Amino acid sequence: MDVRNCQTLTATPAEPGELPGELESSVATITDLVGRVAQAEIRLTERMESGFRDLRDSQAASEYKLNALIETVDRLVHRNGHDKSSS
Repeated sequence: MDVRNCQTLTATPAEPGELPGELESSVATITDLVGRVAQAEIRLTERMESGFRDLRDSQAASEYKLNALIETVDRLVHRNGHDKSSS
């Protein structure tokens, strides 16, 4: 870190409660960036939750179809197996 930057940051304001112009500008920039990051995080969280809901629904539909297929195959195998043993 540059020594001059340290001096700027540690310099006392002209009046209590006032920040030097450069520091005030930096604080405003950081505050804006933190706000933007927070908004982006909220949007990302919403997208992820939506995606997880869609994935859960798709998996439930796939599970239902797979179970139906297993039942159908099971019935066919048992019926065919039963027919062969009867002959």
